[in-house]
Amino acid sequence: MKKFSFRLDPEGFARIPVILRSGDTLIVLRGLIDTGADTIYLDRHISEFLKLQPLRVEEVGVAGGILNASVIVIDSVAVASQNFQKRLIMSAVNALAVDNLGEEIVIGIKFFEKCILSFNFVRKVLVIEGNWEKD
Repeated sequence: MKKFSFRLDPEGFARIPVILRSGDTLIVLRGLIDTGADTIYLDRHISEFLKLQPLRVEEVGVAGGILNASVIVIDSVAVASQNFQKRLIMSAVNALAVDNLGEEIVIGIKFFEKCILSFNFVRKVLVIEGNWEKD
């Protein structure tokens, strides 16, 4: 298992490069790691840009209350090392598309089930240890 470190932003949040693939389309986003979230949340505008078809609509509880979210499947989601040389990749990822997310994408803890995440709030660093694949 390899480790990569990411600096937390000035507010203490972990935002890291995320690569989404849908068909032949690849986009790079700045994703928020949210250990309080289970799943991946994607802003609906990005879901529409990727032409991801909603499977169904569900009510989901979030910190701000209840939202209507479209269940979608993203061909692949990859968290990239800062130099983009290594990636943690998952294929056929279920996610929830929501309006006005406030972030491009939020990566919940299920994405990291096979990883070790550690936060050092003194040094303002997130360390992800996992099976990083060479690009």
